[in-house]
Amino acid sequence: MKADSTFYYVVNGYFANKASTLQSANIYGQSIKEEANFGKDTWGFLEIDDTFYYLSNDVLRYQPIGGSGKDIPISFDYEWDVATLNTRVFEEVWGAFGNSFYDPDMHGQDWQALYDRYLPYAQKARNIGDIADIVNEMIGDVNASHTGFYPRRDSRVAYRSTTYLGIEFEPIELDIKGRMVSFVYPDTRLAQLYRLRPGDILTHIDGIELSHNTSLDSLLADKTGRRIQLRFERDQEPFDAEMKGLSYMELRRLDYAYRIEKRREIVEVQTNGEVGYIHIPGMGYTDYENFTRDLYRDNMDKKALIIDVRGNTGGYVHDSIISLLQKKQYAFSTSRRWRPGPMREPSRVWDRPSIVLVDQHSFSDGEIFPIVYKELKLGKVVGYPSSGAVIGTTEYKLIDGSTMRLPRSGWYRMDGTNMEGNGAVPDIIVENTPNDIIEDYDPQLQRAIDEIMADLENR
Repeated sequence: MKADSTFYYVVNGYFANKASTLQSANIYGQSIKEEANFGKDTWGFLEIDDTFYYLSNDVLRYQPIGGSGKDIPISFDYEWDVATLNTRVFEEVWGAFGNSFYDPDMHGQDWQALYDRYLPYAQKARNIGDIADIVNEMIGDVNASHTGFYPRRDSRVAYRSTTYLGIEFEPIELDIKGRMVSFVYPDTRLAQLYRLRPGDILTHIDGIELSHNTSLDSLLADKTGRRIQLRFERDQEPFDAEMKGLSYMELRRLDYAYRIEKRREIVEVQTNGEVGYIHIPGMGYTDYENFTRDLYRDNMDKKALIIDVRGNTGGYVHDSIISLLQKKQYAFSTSRRWRPGPMREPSRVWDRPSIVLVDQHSFSDGEIFPIVYKELKLGKVVGYPSSGAVIGTTEYKLIDGSTMRLPRSGWYRMDGTNMEGNGAVPDIIVENTPNDIIEDYDPQLQRAIDEIMADLENR
């Protein structure tokens, strides 16, 4: 607090995947002003003499109030014996994992005996890669999820990045020069601007003509974000196109958006618009925000809802989503001025039928959600049993810069059943086979549609 009664405080956006900021306000909480923006992935704030010190992506920075942030360079030379260091890393892993693992009985394993078994191998390890294999074998004997050892890099290796076009191709045909397009993601520049379609033939990349032996990966290496000149043929007529190379994550987002939109359209058509569909890819804060947006913006006029957590990568927001599905309307309000008819109270509540989809690729909090949903009898669960990879975990940094995951907290049902190893078991088990995937058919989604429509008819 300043002598003029101005308060300064940090709004930490780390867990919300937002920028952390320095705010100021008077003693009444008024005249709020942003004094500094520290950016995302910042934490560990310390204020000394009107200057804030903090970590940003593991880099120490400082930023005076009203000024800009700068890095604080830290470097020093040191020497070490690789064999001794690797042994110390092994010992640190054993100690940290043994002291932090959520089950003091170590899933029935004798932790000291495992140390004695693997230590001789660690002492003979030639490099950190060997240590990684030995450590993961030792941890693997405990048979738990959310584990893993990620070694330091002893040498710098230059890797070439792969670039993508947002196109899929037919198998190479010897009588065609180039690559025949089999699929184009609809949200790409090639599809929307150039109307690229299956059957078109890619003949040149950046002026280089394609032959049967041309490696597309080589021609597209390290071109992510850069402009790429392409030439296609359609009915033997050439046309040129230009686009920026896509990264792997950009391609994944395109693929995800395409698949989810297809599922949404299937539900819309087969239910005559009566049932909504929302997929939740993870259980982070952004996933929760997206779920509530999709629920209230796109589905509040629906009679029922399909909630799909297949492939969910986990997180921590299952309780927030469950709370939305548990709320009940307790009153309504009216207004002559704002809108005709009664307004629900609370307005943000889903008290209509729903059904949940889960599969063997649902993970961690993506398993807790359908387990709780089923136990609270909020609706049916359809799909395939999940693996039971349910432990609360944190990252631990070791003395040499390697990292590991520490499963610190267990999750249990009310009857005492450990969710680790006992995943979500659907009310109705349906398997999507490899042939279903090849034929682009989703039996699990189809069964969910059939069940929810039958539920609506019986009400």
